[in-house]
Amino acid sequence: MPEKKNIKTTEFEGVKFEYDADAIASYKLTKAITNVEKDPVGYFDAMSIIFCGKDDEYAEKLGGSAAKLVQLYEACVQDSVAAKN
Repeated sequence: MPEKKNIKTTEFEGVKFEYDADAIASYKLTKAITNVEKDPVGYFDAMSIIFCGKDDEYAEKLGGSAAKLVQLYEACVQDSVAAKN
């Protein structure tokens, strides 16, 4: 994981959120997210890295919903891909 962060901002449900675009593109972190059932700790660590340590704060902003945090993650992936194209 690169130490330098590539912080981007996206809007989701009318609220602006920051994420690390380099982290979101990381194979290692993507793998951790997709292996949530085998390694839930790795999943939460990955979300924390992607959301610059603000994942708990963001979950609260989204009503405490884990499903909404996943939707935010997916929106950030789309935002990151769109920015590169």
